[in-house]
Amino acid sequence: MQRAKKNNNYHNGCKTENIIETASFLTMTNALSIKSLLIINKYSCNTMEKYSYKDFALNKSFDLGTVTLSEQEIIDYAKLNDPLPIHIDKDAALKSIFKGLVSSGSQILNTFHVRSWIKMFGESIICGLEINNWKLLKPVYANQAIKGKVTIAFFKPNPEKKHCVITWHYEFADEKSGELVQALDITVMHRID
Repeated sequence: MQRAKKNNNYHNGCKTENIIETASFLTMTNALSIKSLLIINKYSCNTMEKYSYKDFALNKSFDLGTVTLSEQEIIDYAKLNDPLPIHIDKDAALKSIFKGLVSSGSQILNTFHVRSWIKMFGESIICGLEINNWKLLKPVYANQAIKGKVTIAFFKPNPEKKHCVITWHYEFADEKSGELVQALDITVMHRID
């Protein structure tokens, strides 16, 4: 694992360390293993609630918080995963239809997945099964605050096998306007403890 310099910040009243880590991320849409540059917030206080099978119910929603990507985070992520000029070259991005640097489509999902979803649900995961209906509706720009939410869209418990299958419907929206920027469904198998 490669580490870069740490920066102390505060989020929801908790001191955080921003650590750039190189990790492997499996994109289920094309089943290719790629190296991902993940910006991970490691909280020094336990503010994120952890959930398990007893907390799951059809149509129940969970707040994933807010993510704001800097220009450098967008560039660093894209250099490893999606090195297109609109993600890594500010001048080229200004001349594009986006009129500015935009994040790679997978970066918002990947960032919320690591910063929030795994911390909330990771202890109950057996494996991921599929990603469907991934819609990239609007570009995400540097310093744009994005809110994340997941809702249980499908829930099938199998007590005999001690697992349940859940389809999580993700929605990422601009914090100011409320406009949806991305939506997708991820189906995951969770343990029943």
